[in-house]
Amino acid sequence: MFEFGDESEKFVAAQMMLHGMTLYRDIFAHHGPVSYIIAHLYAALVSPTDFSYIRWVMVILALMSAASIYLSPSLKNTPARLWTVGVFLSLLSSIWVLQGIHMVLYHQIGGFLLVVPVTQLFVPLLLGDTPRKAGVVFSGLAIVISCFTAYSFGPTSVLLVLACLILVFTRTGMAGFRRFALYFTAGLAIGLLLLLSWMSVFSDLKGYLVYHFYFNQAVYSRFIDFSLADVKNVFKLSFTPATTIHSFVLVGFVSWLFVLASRFFPAADNKLRFWGSMAILIFVFAIALVNPRGGIGIHDAGFVILNMSLFALSAALCLQSPRFSTPRASAAQIVIGAMATIVAVLIFEQVSRHGISSPHQTPKNELRQHVVRMRPADAPVFEFIRSVSKPEGDMLALIFNPGVYIRSDRRPASGHYYYLPWQAAYNKNSVGGYKIDICKDIAERRPSVIFFDDWKVLQTYPIDEYEPCVPAIIKDKYTAVGNGSQLYLRSDLLTADTKSHQAEDMRLQPSPQLSTEQPLKLSMTTGPASQKGLKRIGIRFGTYAQQNAGEAELRLVRADGTEYRQIFPLSDLADNAYRHFDLDGSSYVSGQIIGVSGGGVSTWESHATNGEVLTCLTYEYADGKLGFTSGCPLY
Repeated sequence: MFEFGDESEKFVAAQMMLHGMTLYRDIFAHHGPVSYIIAHLYAALVSPTDFSYIRWVMVILALMSAASIYLSPSLKNTPARLWTVGVFLSLLSSIWVLQGIHMVLYHQIGGFLLVVPVTQLFVPLLLGDTPRKAGVVFSGLAIVISCFTAYSFGPTSVLLVLACLILVFTRTGMAGFRRFALYFTAGLAIGLLLLLSWMSVFSDLKGYLVYHFYFNQAVYSRFIDFSLADVKNVFKLSFTPATTIHSFVLVGFVSWLFVLASRFFPAADNKLRFWGSMAILIFVFAIALVNPRGGIGIHDAGFVILNMSLFALSAALCLQSPRFSTPRASAAQIVIGAMATIVAVLIFEQVSRHGISSPHQTPKNELRQHVVRMRPADAPVFEFIRSVSKPEGDMLALIFNPGVYIRSDRRPASGHYYYLPWQAAYNKNSVGGYKIDICKDIAERRPSVIFFDDWKVLQTYPIDEYEPCVPAIIKDKYTAVGNGSQLYLRSDLLTADTKSHQAEDMRLQPSPQLSTEQPLKLSMTTGPASQKGLKRIGIRFGTYAQQNAGEAELRLVRADGTEYRQIFPLSDLADNAYRHFDLDGSSYVSGQIIGVSGGGVSTWESHATNGEVLTCLTYEYADGKLGFTSGCPLY
């Protein structure tokens, strides 16, 4: 559900990498490499064009987190393990789309990864359970991958490891500390080896440092007014539709913290209590730093995921004896704990129904109306883009519309395949030779089509201020395909009369309906002198929202008086769409549609104020030039 540019730009980058371009050098990216790795592997192994199923990766990550919770050494019996997984997945399902957890974004990926060290290391160490060797290794692996998901997970990872080391050293001494460090380091090494192996082939390591660290800290942070003090907003209660979910997660935060503390302190001696208290404080700060900007919605996804995993785990602990004398609690404890958890889950589900999705601000009961498929689309606008451009490097979608590339099945003409104010600010003071000049790319690569949404970014930054050369090139070298259109064609691809013909003061009107007695005249835009080498013509039909039976015949008259004829079924015609006919490259002077055995359709016509009437037609010439009737939509 929903398309989000921050996600779909990863898919476009994956396509570019499949065609030999290098991330962080040829392709601009300022997020960590893990989400790009996922997109690249999907494009290479599943489909390079259809990304409709990539979000199953997030389901896999959720199940991986559930498995980590199930296998936590702190859970002593199967009912408790099954209970915690059920609670975790139930909570997740309530906000899966509302919180944007279904999207392939670093916030969510990092949150799921960090569930592993939380449930395999910190909670068991706090409660006096011995982590399994495999759990320690996988925790190291998960932590290093989370850091490469986004460097913002670095502080959380450091603090989480510090809290675990304090508990390891306090409980097991130096010998246990060394064993822990050995297995944990092995996990880190495996993760680094896997990540660096991919990055050494498909990305630029120095460019990664420049764009992910320097760019975000020195440039991007100025535009989002980032301050570490914003982390305090994580603990702010608010019950608006946008913040209700976060507030109830905070209730869960207090719940799991109470359960863990009530399990830890009664069983600890004074020394362990002191160092355990330090570890708990560090751990709480680590969890808060998962959302360092203190944001809500998708920015809060990692914080929400970790808190739900801890709440689910603490709910299962309530099914076990608090004194650790037996692996199972009393029947009364089980009933009370189970009922309290069920009530909490049901309340959370009801609360989620009053929330709105992030980032699209849609109520939960309207989500099904926003199903999208990230693959080449057959909508007229995308068919038109495909008809006028080559697959590789022949279009741009600006300012921030990466989904257009996917639906058009076209690759960008620049590594800046979207262009926002922070990219322009960096380019004014680039470092290390890492600079992609979008205006140079447009001038040299001359994409045939530019999809230009003149968006005022953050309602503050218009592109004619932060990069004026882009709109200047578009104005000088490109022609809009209609009044108010976001599509611009390179002007030298258009016939001279098409470019000079203005579309103002024109109105669209259907022709009389076709019948066997009533042919439809085709009033062509240009005269015989400019209609040489016509290889394809498109005619915009109206079917009146119905499928018409029978056949019609296209008749075009050549300059020498001979005719070109082509019979076509009326049932093939789509309403308010162009039907294209391949021709033989001759020069044509006139044409008409003859009803052979049916009718009921019209052609669309552009009526000028001077009385001129022209049929809505598109022209494709052998020399690559294009023509169309002014005042008519092209898709």
